Amino acid sequence: MEDVWIMKKQLPDFMGTDPVGWIAAAERFFEKNEVPS
Repeated sequence: MEDVWIMKKQLPDFMGTDPVGWIAAAERFFEKNEVPS
């Protein structure tokens, strides 16, 4: 049996700065994890 590695990416916390960058990261997170909108 082959070893399969799956990396989990976490949604970064919003720290109050760079809201546009955070939204872009959140959109990538949901897209990569195939979360329906």
